[in-house]
Amino acid sequence: MHHRLISGKPPLPGLIVFPFIALEWFAPANLPSSFGGMLGNLDYKKLKSRSRLFCFARDCLPRMKETTCKKLQEIGAFALAGGCTRKRMKQFVEMIRAARDYRWVAVYKIVKNEFVILAGTGNEPPTYPRFPTTQGLCGAALESGKPIIVGDVHHDPRYLPTFHTTRSEILVPMRNEHRHILGMLDAESDKLNAFDEEDRQFLERAGGLIAHCLH
Repeated sequence: MHHRLISGKPPLPGLIVFPFIALEWFAPANLPSSFGGMLGNLDYKKLKSRSRLFCFARDCLPRMKETTCKKLQEIGAFALAGGCTRKRMKQFVEMIRAARDYRWVAVYKIVKNEFVILAGTGNEPPTYPRFPTTQGLCGAALESGKPIIVGDVHHDPRYLPTFHTTRSEILVPMRNEHRHILGMLDAESDKLNAFDEEDRQFLERAGGLIAHCLH
């Protein structure tokens, strides 16, 4: 997917974004000096392999609050800065949870024919840390290939209980660069109808930033 910058420059094939600035994947020597210090000694081959849409001033702001965009940029910068250890995955989901004040957030990885939790916020484990890919709202999102928002999980027969206090939930497929679904990003709330279109957009972008960790 290509996007044009506000300045009207031609579309760029692979972009990273620091607050409202888009940069093509230039060689380090070609980067403006002001960005050299920001990017440091990052491995550009690895960065290019993880090239995703982070958050663009033109595409993001009309649909999202500026604060939400900035949170995405922080998550994107954190994703670029390190690897995918269990500790960092825990930090990822905590950042996602705090960005929108969610009650609980988790990443589930598809392992053979099961969803297996890779990281979750807080210290309380979910009722089902692993379950078949044909079950639950995760299974429904996998089958449809689209995000699912449920305003009242108690009225949805597909719901697989995570916590007894959960009232609403959103599931977003996490895909690799070939659009293959690797897992699910799950956010839950103890309030009815807690999720809207902005949550979907935010979680799709956040999931795209860390999907490489599910390989």
